[in-house]
Amino acid sequence: MFYFCTKQYFMIVSDIVANTINEDLLKNITKYE
Repeated sequence: MFYFCTKQYFMIVSDIVANTINEDLLKNITKYE
């Protein structure tokens, strides 16, 4: 149960990180154009 919770938490955190990185990249791309 603990492993499942940590695994799910890690997946959620990685999703959030990926979303923020994508948003930053999009902002940089639109800024440089």
